[in-house]
Amino acid sequence: MTPDPKEVAELLDIQADSWLGIAEAVEAGLPVIALDAISWMIARNDWAFSYKIVSRGTLRRRRKAGRLSPVESDKVARLVRAYLIALDFFSGSEHAARMHLLNPKTRLADRSPADLVIGSDAGLVALIEVLESSRRS
Repeated sequence: MTPDPKEVAELLDIQADSWLGIAEAVEAGLPVIALDAISWMIARNDWAFSYKIVSRGTLRRRRKAGRLSPVESDKVARLVRAYLIALDFFSGSEHAARMHLLNPKTRLADRSPADLVIGSDAGLVALIEVLESSRRS
């Protein structure tokens, strides 16, 4: 369940064709548009979704600078990976992938996969485990 790094790079609005290239871009700080893009892909018209990653005031400053911090960039990159993994799991259905990421799950302690993924890399692993066990069932 590892997405293609070229797909990830495209959604992050960066030039990279490997995980190393993505890592370097994350460490340098992704463009703010990457946050806007994944927020729209997952939450559509809920622009407050991006505030789960970057506070409103900080986001204003980031927009002026044009770049996210490495920590914020890592959260965005994880969300992109989670979205692509969910999209693959739901056979390309954007709606199903979005709903899965946004709605709390009993198997995830009543938290949404998106919130877990934003919180830590372990949250992304938990999402993958849930999807893989669902596939086996």
